[in-house]
Amino acid sequence: MIEPILEVKSLSKRYGDFYANRNVDLKVMADTVHAVIGPNGAGKTTLFNCLAGAVATSDGHIFFEENEITGEAEHARPVLGIGRSFQITSLFPGLSVLENLRLAGQALKPAQGLVFWHPVPHDCPDIFHAHEVLERMGMQHLAQKEAETLSHGQQRMLEIGMALMARPRLLLLDEPTSGMGVDDIPQVISLIKKLREICTILLIEHNVGLVAEVCDRVTVLQNGEVIADGTPGEVAANEKVKLAYLGEAL
Repeated sequence: MIEPILEVKSLSKRYGDFYANRNVDLKVMADTVHAVIGPNGAGKTTLFNCLAGAVATSDGHIFFEENEITGEAEHARPVLGIGRSFQITSLFPGLSVLENLRLAGQALKPAQGLVFWHPVPHDCPDIFHAHEVLERMGMQHLAQKEAETLSHGQQRMLEIGMALMARPRLLLLDEPTSGMGVDDIPQVISLIKKLREICTILLIEHNVGLVAEVCDRVTVLQNGEVIADGTPGEVAANEKVKLAYLGEAL
């Protein structure tokens, strides 16, 4: 029986009297791809920030692999097995693709952090893992290219690769196709299908076609609250969802 790898119970996040999230319940089952959708201002990124430890919850509980992590610091969550990519690309533009990946791996080690001046041994485990990540993503040919010379789509893919350096069992993807051209999106779809073989994926995404193609389950937020949860087909048939968000797009 598939068990939830992530469970959120009655999560709320307040800013003064404003609720960015209110009483959110969420179950993400292991070995699935699960989407959180909704319009701008629905509370999706705030929810991700709470899950990643970037902001503290006001109320509620977060469980990862049945262990409560609500109070765990942001830097501890990748060590626990939770990786994250961001909506806004965050890379080291003057460094190569390989070095970006290596530094992402190095940052997971408290004793090293981002110590750029340390010489890199030829047998560095992070270098080996970076090559493995590049092979899985089909980006081996870009290993020595500077990140700033990549297309936007390639930069987004690199950022996902940086999150994979933590060997996450749960990967949080915040709008992975944001700003991409239509030619790049099939690459992301293909990558997500590959990554589900090694980790569970929870993503925020506005691209309805991508959600329908790769996701097993969808949770819909409106004004910080869950208004629907189900398979892509069930959500597509939900009149409340169609009225509130997607209209004829579904």
